[in-house]
Amino acid sequence: MERNSKMTDYKPWFQNISSFEEVSSEEEIDYKSEYERMLKENKTLCSMIGKLSSDKSELTIQIEKLYIEVNELSIEIHELKSSLVDKSLLSNDCSTAVKELLEIVKDNPDFKYTCHRHGGIENAYYSIINTMGITIFFLEDHSENNFNGLGGSALITTPSPSGIVEGYKHKYASVTGDWDKRTTLRSTRKKYDIRGKKVMDVIDILNTFR
Repeated sequence: MERNSKMTDYKPWFQNISSFEEVSSEEEIDYKSEYERMLKENKTLCSMIGKLSSDKSELTIQIEKLYIEVNELSIEIHELKSSLVDKSLLSNDCSTAVKELLEIVKDNPDFKYTCHRHGGIENAYYSIINTMGITIFFLEDHSENNFNGLGGSALITTPSPSGIVEGYKHKYASVTGDWDKRTTLRSTRKKYDIRGKKVMDVIDILNTFR
């Protein structure tokens, strides 16, 4: 009986091989499915990347167009401002002309101004200073309620000869050569009345000393 039992439990070696082949076949099917799934995902990713690349190119084109339009608009605005400045005049009123020029100086990064008291009067005149810290001109308000020393004029005046930097002497000779003396013919300083003058002409005077 024991011998028969052992014979019954015995399995041929080729039966095990058959079982292995079945497992291998199932694994091959799984690998194939996985490959097809990954291939599909890869195609989807490629499609998404392609679309993103296309969108990026389109966005780049739109940004470049916008950049060009902004530049063109900036140029137009600059030309318009230049045209307005070139045509505009400073006021014929002394105090107003002084205030207008102070605003121009304030908005110009190449210059600044400081206020001065004279004879108990606040802001009787101003120093116009360049980026080197050099006082290039004085701006004097001779309105009735202010300095009122030279008949209601709004004057740009030169420093005294001792206050002129050596390297700037040729510039003063070129720019102020035909200006009137500030007070008498013996005066060593010169004056330029800015009332009613073109804004651009006055700016050009200042720009000589940047």
